[in-house]
Amino acid sequence: LVDQKMTMEQGLVNPDPSESLWKNGFVTFISFIGFGCTPLLAYVVLNPFTENNRLKFGAACIVTAVALIVLGLAKAKISGRKYTSSISMVLLNGALAAGVAYLIGWLLTNVLHINA
Repeated sequence: LVDQKMTMEQGLVNPDPSESLWKNGFVTFISFIGFGCTPLLAYVVLNPFTENNRLKFGAACIVTAVALIVLGLAKAKISGRKYTSSISMVLLNGALAAGVAYLIGWLLTNVLHINA
């Protein structure tokens, strides 16, 4: 009865006992590492060639947007949802998170005068 109620009312489905929790956890960990390091990729690649921080920041934004689009495509393929809505949501969430992180860094540097 509880399983039926959770499925019907909440849309929750019991986990498949044949799925490997370790495998799912490992794939999630590798995804976080891979997608989390992409913003730094532009800095690492461009650092020997230029000192222009605006160019590096712009390249990091572009590389991050491409990574988020790939993540949105993967999410749509796995979940079976529309590609456009999935990509849009992932890009929006990523842009909001990046904007908040940038704002916090700006506030720490310019308002509280904390330099790393």
